[in-house]
Amino acid sequence: MPSTFTDNEHGKPKLRNWKHNQVHDQHLHDQSPRPDLRWVFPAVREIEFTKEQLAEYDALLNDECNQKLKDFWQKKYRQDQGKNWELFYKRNETNFFKDRTWLTREFAHNGCDADMFDLQSLSKTDGTWKFIDIGCGVGNAVFPLLKLYPNCRAYEYDVSRRAINFLEERYRTDSVLGRIVRVGVWDLIKHEHPQEIWSPKVKIEGHAHEGHAHEGHAHEAEAMDVTVTDLAISTDDYRNMDVAMLMFVLSAIPIENVQTVIGRVVKTLRVGGLLLFRDYGRYDEKEIRFAKRSQSKLDDHFYVRQDGTLALYFDKDELDQNMSANGFEVVSSQYITRQFTNRKTGQKLNRCWLQAIYRRKS
Repeated sequence: MPSTFTDNEHGKPKLRNWKHNQVHDQHLHDQSPRPDLRWVFPAVREIEFTKEQLAEYDALLNDECNQKLKDFWQKKYRQDQGKNWELFYKRNETNFFKDRTWLTREFAHNGCDADMFDLQSLSKTDGTWKFIDIGCGVGNAVFPLLKLYPNCRAYEYDVSRRAINFLEERYRTDSVLGRIVRVGVWDLIKHEHPQEIWSPKVKIEGHAHEGHAHEGHAHEAEAMDVTVTDLAISTDDYRNMDVAMLMFVLSAIPIENVQTVIGRVVKTLRVGGLLLFRDYGRYDEKEIRFAKRSQSKLDDHFYVRQDGTLALYFDKDELDQNMSANGFEVVSSQYITRQFTNRKTGQKLNRCWLQAIYRRKS
């Protein structure tokens, strides 16, 4: 595997193939059970890492040759994480991630109590329940869920304004019209609450009045921006949710900010509300590949991709402890380890994800 970065005369990590194609981009950011577009219909089987494999992986990850980036680039990549996601969606638009139609199947199948994942049981007396998708991207999780659970009312937030705009465009033409209550921009590292919130089709900024009073005029104001004095960010727009989702979000957060983000996520839920979590697990094949490259390491198990986005690989026990320390209790938590085999070449790829359900404690 060739190095992702090269050094110029100033020791600066120089990105190569910045405008890489969709196939390579998918390979860098793979989140789904299918590895990438070159692995069409691979053979898949459940696996467990052997002691020999884990020892080999530890040796690679702890190799002295795998040095961290210099302080200047450490700071830059951390500061630019939001900017780099904006550039990511500028390049890929809505063509990158596939809809996560596998969510309910994966959570119900892999060690989760079926009754615990019966989201419809969370319905209130009026038949609805509130769902917040933090780091929603262009809506690849929410649209499949809304079609399965028509009584769900969704609140969608992402660090990238461009991603939210793409989500809103799809919402206008999708069959789930009326079920996304709020969308907005939220950088959880820098802000305790969203910087901007708007009802779909009506943009809302600032902190003036409560937004719910203006919902009835949303259709009329389809092409208008609402001024600062027209609508406000209300705690109803991102608090007291029945279900929250973090799908491949914490791994994109600088390692030193993970505790802060978890503390802000727990506040979005009502007492007893559930957090659905899935992200990269320790010893994933992609982490091993990072360890073999030069100048991509930011910290232990924490790397920067070729496009400047970040990748953190989690240990289950450490994450469970962090969640417990910030107001969650563990309902279900486990590694998902699978081996994908390319049917044509025989090449094998060992993937590891960490999947969990947490509940907000009283």
